Amino acid sequence: MKIKLKDKIFTYRFAKEEDIDIINKFDINIYRKVDHRIYFRHNKIKLKNMMSNGRKILLVFFEEKLVAWAGVIVTASKAYATDYDFTEKQMEEAGALVATAVSPKFRGYGLQKFLIQKRIEYLKKLKKKYALVDIHPLNKYSENNIVDFGFKFIKKAKIRKEGCTEKINHYVLKL
Repeated sequence: MKIKLKDKIFTYRFAKEEDIDIINKFDINIYRKVDHRIYFRHNKIKLKNMMSNGRKILLVFFEEKLVAWAGVIVTASKAYATDYDFTEKQMEEAGALVATAVSPKFRGYGLQKFLIQKRIEYLKKLKKKYALVDIHPLNKYSENNIVDFGFKFIKKAKIRKEGCTEKINHYVLKL
């Protein structure tokens, strides 16, 4: 499918197994350029897991070159119910937006907002009632985009990451 953002035409689609290598290479390059506190490195195993058990990766291309990607979890884990002050039943009705990456050369085109919109549309199509997202408090750009879509701050929580404790903000959108 095609989308025009500003003066450029992008194509987008869901990833296939054979896309893992290009996503991995793209992710390595992104990880080198960002604050590691706000972006988690996704290796091939993690990427394959993101494409299994009802999970999907949405890819965006410009002239056949990958310029952005984002993950969506169709059914959020019940283990995170307390993080969102949800019941287990509500978690069954929730999906999650995860792992957005945009090439520095293509920032400012609205690709992150586009990926948020498409993942919300996908969850609505699947009759989900809630979209969840976690954002590091230092990631103001992502936080602003999520809030622009109507996500509501639930609470701040602590997570364990690479041997240290980090804070993360939980947001929910009622679909």
